[in-house]
Amino acid sequence: MATRNLSAEQVAALMMETDEESDDPDMDISDTDSLDLDTNWSSEEGDTMISSDSYVSSDDGVQPATHDNDQHNDDHLFKIRTVLDHFNDVMPAIYYPRKDLSIDESMVLWRGRLLFRQYIKNKRHKYGIKLYELCKHRGTVLKIQVYSSVHLTDDNGYGQAAATVLDHLDGYLDKGHVVYTYNYYNSVSLVKMTNRSTYLCGTLRFDRKENPKDLIKQKLKKGDHVWKWSESVVVCKWKDKREVLTISNMHRIEMVDVRNWNDKLSRKPNTVRDYNGMAGVDRSDQMLSYYSALRKIIRWYKKIVLHILEVFLLNAHILYNANKREQMKLLKFRDLVTIHLLGDVYDKLRDHGPAHSQAPVNETFHYLAPLPPTEKKE
Repeated sequence: MATRNLSAEQVAALMMETDEESDDPDMDISDTDSLDLDTNWSSEEGDTMISSDSYVSSDDGVQPATHDNDQHNDDHLFKIRTVLDHFNDVMPAIYYPRKDLSIDESMVLWRGRLLFRQYIKNKRHKYGIKLYELCKHRGTVLKIQVYSSVHLTDDNGYGQAAATVLDHLDGYLDKGHVVYTYNYYNSVSLVKMTNRSTYLCGTLRFDRKENPKDLIKQKLKKGDHVWKWSESVVVCKWKDKREVLTISNMHRIEMVDVRNWNDKLSRKPNTVRDYNGMAGVDRSDQMLSYYSALRKIIRWYKKIVLHILEVFLLNAHILYNANKREQMKLLKFRDLVTIHLLGDVYDKLRDHGPAHSQAPVNETFHYLAPLPPTEKKE
C-alpha cells in the first residue's frame, strides 16, 4: 500500500478504508512495508517505554532483566548488611557485659569518593567512614552502626544523636547499666529520658537548648566548680585549663583526688574522673592498629568487612584472656586462629612449602637459596 503522490482527499479515503478493514479479525498484517513503526510507539502519559537494556538474551530467548540493586536503593549499606547484622546478632548472644558501657565514634580510613565519607579532626584517620560503637572499657565492641547519611527513626523528637544512643542501648535499658558518652550525644532531655534504671554520664556542649543559662554564663577561676540540679539530672561546670561542662543522672558532685599518668595529684569533680576512665572505643582502635590487616582497597565495603572481622578477632582475644589465667598476646592469638582456619592446608604448606624445597636451577633467573653456616656459627 503506497501513499506517495496522493492528494489530501485520496489519503483521507484510504484512511477510512483502513479503519473499516481493521474491524475484520482475519485482516492480514504480514505486509509491514506500509507500517510506520515510529508512530506505533508512543511516549505519551499512560504508555510504558521499554528500553533495550530491560532485556537480556538467554538460551530460552529474550527474557526481562532483573536488577537486584533496585530493591536496595534506600539502603547504602546493603553490600555489608549481612556481615554487619551478623556481628550485632552474635555479640549479644555470646556475651553480656557488666555495668559500665561507653558509646563513641571510630573511623575507618577512606579517602576515595563516597556519599557518606566523614571528617573528624581529632581522630587518627581524619577522613573515612564513621562507625558508632558500643563498647566495654577494655575495648570489647558490642554493637556497630555505620553512618550512611540515612537518618534513624526519631520517635521521641530529640534528634539524631539521641536516636543513635537509644538504638545502641536497645536490649540494655532498665538493667542498671552506666553509659558514658561524649558531648556530641548528650543533652538534658536525653539524660532525663534514659532515667529507666539506666544512667548516663559524660561531657556536655555549652550551646544545648535546655542547659541552665545562669550556670553557663557564670565565670570561674581555675579549680572552681559549680553545679545545678533538675529532677535527677545534675549539670556541673568546672574550670581547669579551660571550662568543662559535664552532665550525669547518677552522681552527687564532689571534688576528688586524681593521680594522672605522670604521677601528679590533682583535684577534679567525680563526674570528670569517672568519664576519663572510660575509653572503650579508643582502646579498641589502639589494639586494632598494632596488627591491622587493612590495606589500600578500591571497594569501600571490602574494607568495612575486613574491619568487622578484625573486631571479631579482638573481641575473641579479650574474652579468651578474661577466662584464662595465662594471658596470650594478641599476635599469637591471631596466628593460632589463622592456623586453625587453614587446617590441613597449613600442614601441607609447613611440610612441603618453599622453605623445604631446593631452589630450581635456571641459567636465566636468580633464586634465593640458604647460605651455608660459617665456622663461628657452627
